Amino acid sequence: MKKIKISSVLTAVLLVLAAAVVLSLSACGKSGAPAPADSTATVSSGEVTQLGDGDKEFSFEITFSDGSVSAYNIKTDEEIVGQALQALGLIDGDEGPYGLYVQTVGGETVEYENGGHFWAFYINGEYAVTGVDVTEIEPGASYAFKVD
Repeated sequence: MKKIKISSVLTAVLLVLAAAVVLSLSACGKSGAPAPADSTATVSSGEVTQLGDGDKEFSFEITFSDGSVSAYNIKTDEEIVGQALQALGLIDGDEGPYGLYVQTVGGETVEYENGGHFWAFYINGEYAVTGVDVTEIEPGASYAFKVD
């Protein structure tokens, strides 16, 4: 009879531990995958600012270090995303051996050397494999910078 009680208690304890592990993992919230850059649900003010003039149009979003988001609809005649954003004063940085090292976006300066964070560039919600200074504008595409 004692054998049945011990196994019942052991089973109950294991079930409680399993439930606790599942709940703690689901509460973490960070999966390691970046949030989509084209999500307008996270825009703090809910407004999209129109900037520029031109025949090419794309959306641009900035996620600042405090989590706030600014969204823009960009119109330009530039061919390259970085040129359009620099012309509008939205990004700035230094030319380096690998192209433009973007340090300031939307007025916020983030340098890897000071805190280990940097501005990450996204195209259509995916981490970009090209730099902003060589990425050709695709009409209707969305581009973003997020502090990483």
